[in-house]
Amino acid sequence: MPVALVVMVEWPMEAMKPLFWIFLIASLTDFLDGRLARAWNAVSPLGALLDPVADKLLVAVMLLYILKRDPSFTLLMPVALIHPARALRLRPA
Repeated sequence: MPVALVVMVEWPMEAMKPLFWIFLIASLTDFLDGRLARAWNAVSPLGALLDPVADKLLVAVMLLYILKRDPSFTLLMPVALIHPARALRLRPA
């Protein structure tokens, strides 16, 4: 996450491909981490608490970056925030 913040602040728009790769790798490793934890029955209460927080932080950083680069995306912000919340409520227990 700190790497993504440094890239967002310091690099010009033309050099944003690394930020895409950072986001992709962070997302994939988070997915694999969850899969392995469940497969190996290594789920902990702390991990169950921190994993959603890390997910939201990753998405929030990327949304802030998008807004910094193009403020016209402000109209899409409610969709980006409400849709995941609705998906969580509609998920079967």
